Amino acid sequence: MSTEATKWAFQQQVGDPGRKLVLLAMAQLVDKENCCFPGLGYLATLTEQSAGKVSADLDALVALNLIGDSARRKGRRQNTVVWQLAVNGPVQHYRSPV
Repeated sequence: MSTEATKWAFQQQVGDPGRKLVLLAMAQLVDKENCCFPGLGYLATLTEQSAGKVSADLDALVALNLIGDSARRKGRRQNTVVWQLAVNGPVQHYRSPV
C-alpha cells in the first residue's frame, strides 16, 4: 500500500465517481515503482462495479494520462496488465489511449 499514491489519487480530477474509485483502488495496490496488476474482476469486486464499467474507467484513466500500460504482464497466463500510475509524473504508454 502506498500512502503517497493514495494521496495523489485523491488529488486527481477524473470526472466520474466510479472512475475515481478505480484509481483509488489501484493506488492502494501499487508497489515501490507505482505499479500494480489487479485483474479486471478484482477491481470490479473492490469497486462494486461491472467489469465493463471498470474496463471503460481504465480506458478513461489511460486517456487522462493518469495510468499507463507498462507492457509487463503477470498471472498464470501472463495476461494481466501491469499498470503504472503517474504518481511521479507522466507514464510511458505501450498501448495507445482510446
